[in-house]
Amino acid sequence: MSVRKRGERYLATVGLGRDKRGVYRRTCRTFDSEAEAREYERRVKAQLVLGQWQDADRMTVAEFLEQWAPYHARSVAPATWASERPRLERWKRAIGRHRLGRLRPMHITAFESTLYAERLSDSTIRKYRMLLQGALSAAVQWDLLDKNPCKALKPLPENNPEVRWLSASEQLALVSQARSGFKGRRSRLYELILLALATGMRQGELLALQWSDLDFVRGVVHMRRSLQWTEDGYRFKVRGKSGSRTVPLPDPLPELLGEYRRLRSAQLALCGLSSELVFCGDDGGPLSRSGLGSSFRYLARRAGLAPEIHFHCLRHTFATEMLEAGVHPKVVAGWIGDSERTLMRTYAHATPTLQEQAVQVAGRRLRGLLGDAAL
Repeated sequence: MSVRKRGERYLATVGLGRDKRGVYRRTCRTFDSEAEAREYERRVKAQLVLGQWQDADRMTVAEFLEQWAPYHARSVAPATWASERPRLERWKRAIGRHRLGRLRPMHITAFESTLYAERLSDSTIRKYRMLLQGALSAAVQWDLLDKNPCKALKPLPENNPEVRWLSASEQLALVSQARSGFKGRRSRLYELILLALATGMRQGELLALQWSDLDFVRGVVHMRRSLQWTEDGYRFKVRGKSGSRTVPLPDPLPELLGEYRRLRSAQLALCGLSSELVFCGDDGGPLSRSGLGSSFRYLARRAGLAPEIHFHCLRHTFATEMLEAGVHPKVVAGWIGDSERTLMRTYAHATPTLQEQAVQVAGRRLRGLLGDAAL
């Protein structure tokens, strides 16, 4: 029988024929129900006929990851893949020799122990785990594995690194330095920094912003795309309706941006150029990510800010100040384009302020109920 009951489960056995050495081979798997076993038998036989069968007991983890990598690279942003590729290579070196069908949780934890020995952060090690877990989930979907070995592991701690945001004095120093620039010339990042502090936009969103995205009448900015840098240069990723969002522009930002547009258009016109981008280089194209980073570090250093201050801290500053001002987390999450859960996990440092405000509100309500009896 190709499907038979063994104890409380059902064993499915399918012959694979003889290999190159003339050895007869077969594949066996157990299932909780006879229907699942019959379905597996039918699927394997169909794959054998079509020449699509791959035996997880013979395929190594490295061979599987080689096949999975192009599929995964197409589903994530180029910058994300650039950071994940070295991690995938380390996984291949660490566990790639094992047969995919015989990979066990202990093989995974052994490598993670070496990562802890290297004193990598919890968030970095969690990224290694998530990458492998995603790959093995695909192996389950492709009928190469019955279950994902990562699912049997204890979840890694989520000790997020401390978020760095700018105090009021640090913001003032940075903006003042950007306004005065070098030798009295206003920095080209002045309006960019103001917009980041006022909206919490990501760097890629700011660099992809076009003048048509700014509504000066309503005083809002529409975030519809982001700039991504790839090995072949830059590209714009257009967001769908679910990914785009609208954020208000507080005064006097619309007026400042209107003046900046007139000034920047005049500068480009002298070179016979024009650009739809709000923040563009001298050639009308997007500002480079490395150029923006070095220019910001220069301004931060001249403003006397700490070395760990980077451009993304402006986004952290916006979110922190909005939460501390009592803006509802769901509203803040919608403005910055994060889920409410991610927002509260990342900006947990603002939670005590929200709790204090809630206590004050509860106290005022109670005093209103008690009246003179509260004295």
